[in-house]
Amino acid sequence: MSRPRIVFLCYHGKGHLNPCFPLAEILAADYDVVFAGVAFFESYVRASGFSYYPLQTVPFGLGLEAWVNTVQQRTPHYLHTLRDRWNDRLYTERARELTTLLDDLRPTLILMDDRQSSDFLVLYPHLEARGIKFGIVHAMPPAALIPGVPPINTTAFPGDAAGIRRAHIKVKLQRLKRLWKQKLLYLGMDDSSILRRRVRRNNIPRHFFSGRTIYYGIALQNIHELILLPKELNFPGIPTSPMQHYIGALHRAALAPAEASERYIQVREHLQQEIAAGKVCIYCSIGTVQPEHAGHTEEFIKRLIASIHDKPVVLLLSLASLATNFATDYAANEHVYIFDTVPQLDVLSYAGLFITHGGINSIKESIDAGVPMLVYPVDSILDPPGNAVRVAYHGLGLRGNMVDDTVADIAHNIQTALTDAQYRQKIQALQDTCRAYTPEQFLQVIRQCTVPV
Repeated sequence: MSRPRIVFLCYHGKGHLNPCFPLAEILAADYDVVFAGVAFFESYVRASGFSYYPLQTVPFGLGLEAWVNTVQQRTPHYLHTLRDRWNDRLYTERARELTTLLDDLRPTLILMDDRQSSDFLVLYPHLEARGIKFGIVHAMPPAALIPGVPPINTTAFPGDAAGIRRAHIKVKLQRLKRLWKQKLLYLGMDDSSILRRRVRRNNIPRHFFSGRTIYYGIALQNIHELILLPKELNFPGIPTSPMQHYIGALHRAALAPAEASERYIQVREHLQQEIAAGKVCIYCSIGTVQPEHAGHTEEFIKRLIASIHDKPVVLLLSLASLATNFATDYAANEHVYIFDTVPQLDVLSYAGLFITHGGINSIKESIDAGVPMLVYPVDSILDPPGNAVRVAYHGLGLRGNMVDDTVADIAHNIQTALTDAQYRQKIQALQDTCRAYTPEQFLQVIRQCTVPV
């Protein structure tokens, strides 16, 4: 008899895939687990040990028509995009492909990333008919606005009522600006209109929609939601429904050094010697840098390197696509080691300080390793600014300003984070709290997921 199957319908990005891997590993004991998403990530997911169902389509209602036509080289570009929005091309293609997925995989449960909430509108007509259970996965803090709570992309702290109001207004204006631009450009057919049209045509019950403002997609409710972080890392006083479940910060085992690159293994041995001699390893990872942020990110890295001059530290930098811009200039610097990527969990096992862009997965991994943080957010649309506030609010480290902080500011932040014992103490306290979240609790949530009706 075949085992029940769970399908993770993931948004395109490692930051959305990686936190689902520990869950899939737990589920694999009793379920057949398959990830489904854009074909680009197939090799990455398979190399991580999981099955993958590649999709050729993208979610509808997220403003992706222009990007799809650019990739497919359809001209005239504007006219194709205009027609696609009015005739619902992305929905039609998505519905056809997801129906094929259901026929091929016959899932018992689908766990959908909240960033592609429009897929629920595609799947809803099939879920009850086929008896498929459904849940929503939040790889990041939930993005829908909640009265009195700082948005995920703001620097406002809890208790700052005026700052929170301004932040809410800013998010709403950003959303309205995007939608009005689409209305003007596409003769009234903005993303919100596309989504509302499909809600009507697919007869989706209104009780599934919360009505809360969200920058992309549609805010859902009355569906079991798995929030992939400990509740204690979020802000206090956030209301949760019985169908919202904090899963904690479950992790896979760290990548063994033997599985990493030969150069990393050599550098790791040298770093261990430096640490034994009394130096501190500072690890800096800036995540994926978009072209519009590359300039000030490079300037920040230069100031960071200058800030450790003559200090008893060694700096390990994971710079992704920016690594080649620095590798030659700092090749002879015996205190600075530059990589495009490193096994982060392994580095955190011996680092004394983590300088991060503020991705929630990196923050969770730093907590699990007991390493204080300096957070320098890059992205202002998504969650890093709000994550930086979470780190500072809970006393897990400091937040900085990537654009404005001087060499002296960065050096001061490093010194403070390394010498003030409160940061490590609070990290360790939260670490103990996080470890109270167990795989069995997660499995209990999975068993609660139901067919949406």
